[in-house]
Amino acid sequence: MAELPRQENPNRLINYRPIFEIAIGFILGIAACGALPERGSIIIGAVLIIGAGFTLFMLRSPRSTLFLFAAAAGIALTILMTPKPAEIGSYYLTGKVTEVDTEANSGRIMLTLTDVRLNNNEYGNKVRLVVKSVSYVPEIGDGIYAKAEFAGWNASKANSTGFDEQQYSYSPGIGLKLTAAKAEKLMTNTLPLYQALASLRRGFLNISDRVFGEDSRTISRMLMGKLETVTDEREQLYREAGVSHILAISGLHMSVIVSFAGSFVPKRHKLLRLALIGLFMGAYCVFAVQTAGILRAAVMTFIVLASSCLEKRSDHLSAISLAAILILLFNPYQLWSTSFQLSFAASLGIILLSPPINRMLAKLNFPLKLGISTTLAASIATVMLQMHYFGQLSTYTLLANIVAIPLFSIVLTLAFILIGIGALLPGVAAVLAYVPRGILFVTDGFLNAVSNMPNAVVNVKTPMALACVAVLVIMFLISDYVMRPAHKKAEYCFAAVLLFTLSAVPSII
Repeated sequence: MAELPRQENPNRLINYRPIFEIAIGFILGIAACGALPERGSIIIGAVLIIGAGFTLFMLRSPRSTLFLFAAAAGIALTILMTPKPAEIGSYYLTGKVTEVDTEANSGRIMLTLTDVRLNNNEYGNKVRLVVKSVSYVPEIGDGIYAKAEFAGWNASKANSTGFDEQQYSYSPGIGLKLTAAKAEKLMTNTLPLYQALASLRRGFLNISDRVFGEDSRTISRMLMGKLETVTDEREQLYREAGVSHILAISGLHMSVIVSFAGSFVPKRHKLLRLALIGLFMGAYCVFAVQTAGILRAAVMTFIVLASSCLEKRSDHLSAISLAAILILLFNPYQLWSTSFQLSFAASLGIILLSPPINRMLAKLNFPLKLGISTTLAASIATVMLQMHYFGQLSTYTLLANIVAIPLFSIVLTLAFILIGIGALLPGVAAVLAYVPRGILFVTDGFLNAVSNMPNAVVNVKTPMALACVAVLVIMFLISDYVMRPAHKKAEYCFAAVLLFTLSAVPSII
């Protein structure tokens, strides 16, 4: 990553990035709307609009105007896209199945439905339906009927972490969570595009099973994202070692896609090459399980490539800001998605902290210092969020990541190649697959040894969300984007650390 010029300017606070400031305002507006009742959000939004007009016409400050307007837009969009509330009670429900998942322990079926009607009235959002009976297992594309119950949102889950089941359900676009004793089929083949996509995914899984055998589940998760809610032993091991993020789709996947798609068009045909790469990345985003992480990686990668194509200098902070805005425009409640928060926090950590860490490690003459700086930056940025959501701290996560990330990069690249070979020559691919499977075996042994070290996993009190925000603020203040001298940065950091302490200590006590 190219570093910013290290210029200290007493007249400027930050290296100005308009997209970044707009993104911050937009996110703050969404967060305010989620924390306040609707009437309070409307009042705050009106005040922000008035403030934006005042700063534009009276203070002549377009930067402040854009920031306030972005915050007001975040509030307005969140209000408009909040699912329609429903009263507690029974409903006659019809809908079309887009996702099917079976709970391993209870045997219940969880369905995601679209084109939903409740008591013959159209409902504008998707619905999650938990079916207790397994006498009929719906398939994607089935139109179903059920007598369902809405018992309200589970308030007992709200705890010191601030977890809100309603906001958590809204983040993937689920407006209601209903339960039913059984579901009945009304029709089939109602969603041909969903069915075609499901058929492609089943074909992919079949190839993966033939090629990778017992490791197929891990490889499929690495290439397509998590297709089921069940957590296996390997995933639990990775979580305890602090490397579970390597199973998530990220920028590494996009680099493989870019290399593959770019090989078809010479570099001199820049626009054609960019269009083909964009087409491949878009198809991959549709094919894989859609999460904030894959969308962020795709948008950032495309922006960087477009900048190079247009012979403009790319800026990673602006790219990640634009990615956040685009994702939240389609669903502002993605802000409360764990995937969104962890993915963007890790990327921000790499963008903001890698350059100063690289400078500190510059005198060390060994080949792993770039990997150490990247891993350390991402770990610092996400550690509070992991404590916030999981109540655990992986003590040796830096050691585990330094070894696991390079190995998994090899596994991922080989897996992409072998899936392609497996579609034509599954026997040959299965033999060649012993290489990545062997690497997985070695990695598992290493991570198992790390997780069995003394105090490898420490259970901690869950800090408040404000403490997680304070860490991100501190990261920005010590980054190269703040253009004040070191002693001024230290003063800002002291204030941010004080804010962090005030937010973290109450939850720990």
